[in-house]
Amino acid sequence: DLHQEDSDDEQGAGSSFFVGVTAYYSVAKDFVRSQGGGSVYTVELTRNRVRYNQYNTKGEAEYLVPNWIKPSEIEKEDVV
Repeated sequence: DLHQEDSDDEQGAGSSFFVGVTAYYSVAKDFVRSQGGGSVYTVELTRNRVRYNQYNTKGEAEYLVPNWIKPSEIEKEDVV
């Protein structure tokens, strides 16, 4: 799964109790680039930590992780 870090602070506009992730690197990379660049993280998550986002209106295979992604779950960071 891949994650894009896009929140300036935990209380900022658009903040959520969930972190959005996708299984598709190209989707994460395109999103990061559309936001001006940043990091795409490859993460390893247990199935019980991930919920499918049934409300995604963009047709993406987006999943939600409650609260945060632990440092121990991050396998790789790519700056794009």
